[in-house]
Amino acid sequence: MLDVVVIGGGMVGAAIAYGCVRRGATVAMIDGGDGAFRAARANAGLVFSQCKGVGMPAYAAWTRECIDLWPDFAEEMSSAAGRDIGFRQTGGMTFCVGAEEMEARRRAIGQAEQQPGGASTPIMMVDRKELQDLMPRAPFAPEVCGGSYTPRDAQLNPLFLLRGLHAGFRARGGHHYPGRTVSTITPRGEGYRVTTDTEALDGRRVVIAAGIATQALAASVGMHVPVVPTRGQAIITERIEPILPMGCSGVRQTMEGTLQIGVTFEPDVSDRSTDVNDLSRMTSRAIEVFPAIRHLRMVRAWAGIRPVPPDGFPEYAWSATHPGISAAVCHSGVTLASGHAGPIAEAVLSGVVPERLADLGVERFGV
Repeated sequence: MLDVVVIGGGMVGAAIAYGCVRRGATVAMIDGGDGAFRAARANAGLVFSQCKGVGMPAYAAWTRECIDLWPDFAEEMSSAAGRDIGFRQTGGMTFCVGAEEMEARRRAIGQAEQQPGGASTPIMMVDRKELQDLMPRAPFAPEVCGGSYTPRDAQLNPLFLLRGLHAGFRARGGHHYPGRTVSTITPRGEGYRVTTDTEALDGRRVVIAAGIATQALAASVGMHVPVVPTRGQAIITERIEPILPMGCSGVRQTMEGTLQIGVTFEPDVSDRSTDVNDLSRMTSRAIEVFPAIRHLRMVRAWAGIRPVPPDGFPEYAWSATHPGISAAVCHSGVTLASGHAGPIAEAVLSGVVPERLADLGVERFGV
C-alpha cells in the first residue's frame, strides 16, 4: 500500500506530490493528461503577492511564508527540470493610469496594511519618476502616473515549473499515472482504493487536487469543497528588446523576450475557447500603458480553466468522516507552489493541520 495517492497532476497536485515524495513517502500521482483543464496553462507565471489576503489575514500570512520559501525552491525546480525555470525575484508592479486609479490603489493598499498581521508583503506606492527609474526602458504613456511596487515579487515560466515538479517527482521514485480519470474513492483496509479507468491504487492517504473536478470527487467521500470554474485568456506577442525587468499585473515580458498580456478572470465559464472581445479589452489596457506596443504582432492566444474557491481564497479541506483524505484548491498555484511542496505536504503526511492555516478551511463556507 502506498503512503499517499494524489489525484491531480497540475500545479497544486504536482507540488504536493513532489513534497511528499521528497520526504521519503511512497506516492502515486494520477494526472489528467494533455487534454485536461490544466490551470498551469492559464496563468501569468507570477509569484505575486500584491494585496493578496485582503479580508483574510491567514492568506496574507500564508503568501508571505510561501514567498520566503521561493528562492531555494526555484533552484530545486530548475535542477529538477534540467533547465532554468526563469525565476527572477526582481519585484512586481501594478500600473495606475490617471489620478483616480492611483487613489483607488492607495486605498486598497491601506486596507491591506490595516488588517491584523498587515499586508501580504511590503507594498509601496511609486510616482511617475520612481516608476521610470525602476523601468528605464519601458515606453510609458504620459497618462501613467505611477503604481504600486512590491520588491519581493517574482516571475517564472509556469510550464517549466510544472516540468520540474513532474521530473523531480519521478526522479525521487514517485509513480506517475498520466492520462487517467478517477471514477471512485472507497475505503479499503487501513486506507483507500482510488480506481481509475485503467487501474486501482491503494493508499493510506488521499489528496484531491484535481482542479475543477475536485468538488465532485470530494463530495463522493462526504466533503464539501466548492469550486468555481474560471476561464483565463492570454496573449503572446512577438519578441522585442527587453523593456520590463519585473512581473507586472496585466502584462509581463517572458524570459524569451515575448510579451504576455492577460490573463482574464471569467467566473462560471468552463469553455476553453478564446473571445475576441476579451482579447481586445486586454490589449487595449496594455496599449493604454505602453502605446508603443500597438504594432506588435500577436503570435498566439489561448484560454485555460482555473479552479477558484467562491471567495477567491485558497481552500484546504481535511475530512472528518474519512481520516487521511484531504483536498486543496486555489487560483494561486504558482505563488503557493513552494508552500504546497513544503508545509502542506508535511501536513498531509503527519495528518496535523497547521494551525496558521485553519482559517483557510472549508468551514468558512458554513460547512
